[in-house]
Amino acid sequence: MDLPIFRLILLGMLSGAAFLVVVYRKSLLGKTFSLRSLMLLMAVIAACTAYFTSWQYMDRANTVWIAVNSAEAKSLITPPTSIPHPNQHSFMYFANYQSIQKIFAQAESKIKPTNFEASMDNDRLIFTCEDPIVLMNMQQMVEQLDQPSAGEFIIRGIIKTRENKRMGDVAIDLMGPYSVINVYKTRPDGSFSIPVAAKPGHGYYLRIRDNQNQRTLTRPFSLIAGQPELVVKIQLK
Repeated sequence: MDLPIFRLILLGMLSGAAFLVVVYRKSLLGKTFSLRSLMLLMAVIAACTAYFTSWQYMDRANTVWIAVNSAEAKSLITPPTSIPHPNQHSFMYFANYQSIQKIFAQAESKIKPTNFEASMDNDRLIFTCEDPIVLMNMQQMVEQLDQPSAGEFIIRGIIKTRENKRMGDVAIDLMGPYSVINVYKTRPDGSFSIPVAAKPGHGYYLRIRDNQNQRTLTRPFSLIAGQPELVVKIQLK
């Protein structure tokens, strides 16, 4: 939800106040006001209020929310990638629904690999070992374990510049009424996934920080119980 509910309530209150003022002046001055005049006045006040609320977010990034089951949303899910490595076998994986550290810990306890190397950064895992069977089993297990977690929200998406270029390696944080801050970075292709155990509510927003620490905020949105996954396209102005 881009527009918080309290602004809609404010709009209704102002419109109601305009109605009361007109009725009061009519009874006080003995003048007659047509329904058309009353509706026109309410429309002017509503337009002014809408302009004021939108003006507050003029410098914020544009956001387009995508249907979770759409092809566009699914295209942002990153599959494993094989990495050429002399005398060894490697794959790289970007976590889509959970933290990569949690996924790897569970996969390691199930597969119990030996003689391997694993490096994790942000949401990326690079796994290397000598045994191709172990590598295949680890890759399959990591994919299998990377599923939405009960009680958590997942916010996925992509960030682009005003020139429509994908923004890789920029920090993105979830901010909101409960001071939730999760520091993640976008992948090289500009996509990102933020798993977060946050409370449902209104007034959340994303903060983007580039390599020069320039900060851009998105418009507010809501985390709604029963809708654990959100997918968004963000374009900076």
